[in-house]
Amino acid sequence: MKILYHTPTQTLRAYPRQDDEPVVGLDTAFEVFALIQQQPPAHDPATHYLRATEQIDTVNRRVTRGWEILEQSPVNTVISVPGAAFFQAIGRDIEIRLRAKIAEETDLNKRHFLSAFLSYPYFQSNHPMVAQFGTMLGKTPEEIRGYFEQAKAIAYP
Repeated sequence: MKILYHTPTQTLRAYPRQDDEPVVGLDTAFEVFALIQQQPPAHDPATHYLRATEQIDTVNRRVTRGWEILEQSPVNTVISVPGAAFFQAIGRDIEIRLRAKIAEETDLNKRHFLSAFLSYPYFQSNHPMVAQFGTMLGKTPEEIRGYFEQAKAIAYP
């Protein structure tokens, strides 16, 4: 495959032909580079993610598009746990306080959604309702994350 390199702006442009044949009348501001597309490497999406990379080699006239495997930050990793494990992790006292706070909610629609969320079979650490529960209980995001870690250990020993 080929790609065009615009020398004055040092930017890349798509090659105008699908067959990679020479372009008649190509502006001299463009150079034709080889384009090397690497396949995404195997990785564990639960612990790592891929970031696209691009290297422009003006000496050898080639562009290499590849991948970099990066470790997911524990804060950004979503933890999904069964509701029963989550309630076991937070303990009965906190569950009672949470349900009491929901019962105090004056907006009926909001109260309905908060109550319904508690009956979900699985909870995800990045769900907006989880953050809302943390605020209602005066818990920091780190404390809520800790409950999810405990629930994960209970559900998946």
